[in-house]
Amino acid sequence: MANNSQVRTTPLLRQFAVALSDGMIEITTKLGPQTLSRATFATVEYPPHKEDREPFLQALAIKANPQFSMILKDQMTLCIADQAQAVENILAH
Repeated sequence: MANNSQVRTTPLLRQFAVALSDGMIEITTKLGPQTLSRATFATVEYPPHKEDREPFLQALAIKANPQFSMILKDQMTLCIADQAQAVENILAH
């Protein structure tokens, strides 16, 4: 398993996934230098079905920052898709 993955949604909007040593994954969304959301979940909690992954990640992001969807507006769907890609990059290795 890879330790970390970064996916650029836009030049300023980046998605990070980091595998922690205790079977957890931390996902972070950054807009420039500002962290918009940071959440952690156990790898066993990650949905096995692809169609359930983005709603799972979106719920985590909104729980971490209730303003997440208002800040990102039209970019939120793409952002969450890129978060899923970052997590899958880690789990694939």
